[in-house]
Amino acid sequence: MNPLSGVLSDYVYNSLLTGRPYFLQMMEDAEISMRFAAVTLNGRTFAVTGARDAGTLARSIAETLPGVELLSQPGTPRFEWSDLVEEQRELWPIQYLLPGGAYIR
Repeated sequence: MNPLSGVLSDYVYNSLLTGRPYFLQMMEDAEISMRFAAVTLNGRTFAVTGARDAGTLARSIAETLPGVELLSQPGTPRFEWSDLVEEQRELWPIQYLLPGGAYIR
């Protein structure tokens, strides 16, 4: 049992209740960081990467934000909400919880 899982769950649930889903918050944080780097550090090219569960976030950022390259890591599992629906799984990683997540893609 992970002692931090309850904290993460509370954060995700509170994010959903206030209208900013956790997963989308992380994507927005990446966009804010890119804007900061572009203005303050004169950054022109951006890339994201993530191992294990963070690979899903990195892939979504690269697919959503223009000009962001994905540096994939070997062995990083792909998480798709549609797969969960088709498999009729009842358990999923809490950090990917989104209202209507299966219908996003």
